[in-house]
Amino acid sequence: MTSPRPLTLWPSFALLAVAGLLVWLPPAREGFVLDLWLVARGSLPGFGAALLFGFAVRALRHRQKTGAWPRPGLRRIAAELPRLAAAFLLLIGVVAVYCWGKLLIPWFRHETLDAPLIAVDRALHLGLDPGLTIQALLEGLPGADRFVDWTYARYPLVLLGAAGWFLSDPDADGRHRWLRGFVLLWLGGLALYWLVPALGPAFVYPELVPVLAERFPIAAAGQRALLENHVSLLALLAGEASLPLRLEYGIAAFPSLHVALPAHAWLVARERGCALRWPFLAITVLFVVGSVATGWHYLIDAWAGLALAFLCWLPLRRPAPERGPGPVPDVG
Repeated sequence: MTSPRPLTLWPSFALLAVAGLLVWLPPAREGFVLDLWLVARGSLPGFGAALLFGFAVRALRHRQKTGAWPRPGLRRIAAELPRLAAAFLLLIGVVAVYCWGKLLIPWFRHETLDAPLIAVDRALHLGLDPGLTIQALLEGLPGADRFVDWTYARYPLVLLGAAGWFLSDPDADGRHRWLRGFVLLWLGGLALYWLVPALGPAFVYPELVPVLAERFPIAAAGQRALLENHVSLLALLAGEASLPLRLEYGIAAFPSLHVALPAHAWLVARERGCALRWPFLAITVLFVVGSVATGWHYLIDAWAGLALAFLCWLPLRRPAPERGPGPVPDVG
């Protein structure tokens, strides 16, 4: 098995490089370190709970297989704490860099590409508007709107659950392969946000706002908050105001990381034969539907998220076991 150490070196360096670029920008110069601390402080309880969940499930599975509880010992536990702390700092770092980079897209790009995305989106789907089509399909199902709205808002729990499960893996190589893909996923998503800046249907179609407010109130409330933050950001960049900004309230549509994250988790879990591959698959499907129905994304954003997840998993999948020589043919 390959050593896991090189698998975490380049994500750390890539993260530092992007963080340095963002801190160099005037809007982020004063707030980045503070926001990094706030993200870490706010995420620690959830991360700890997710890890405990991961360790507890693995302990139960061990007991089912062997009839006894695992006994790692104090030395093993003490050795695990530094690597868990390092993983937590890496995760917090990539999320903070991602959020700042997403927030500051207007600093790099003043135009948005929603119009071309809409044209491509409809061309791919036989001229139909996927958002309106999915909303029409959900309208005939009692309670579907609220279920999709509530489920889509559980994204932070999915993120923490995936982190807790894969980082509680006793196999160091498996942990590092997932962690490397996780960093690549977020930085790759951020790069695509910069290359293809887009706001999303809820911010492009004014006539969609009252529909979303009635049918998907959780998503609509989040969209109002993001829009207020976006207006404040534009005023700040124009030198017209100096208002507090919310780090996590940047607007970007292409690709959908709400779709990419559970899809990547499904690919990793499926590769390892993990039972959680089925929940991750179900969440991926629900998030594809939810991302479009709630007005956050075009359907092409979801397809891009699936492609990104695959590209971040493919080079990091476990190498296939080498096959031994086949049987000697009988020529006698």
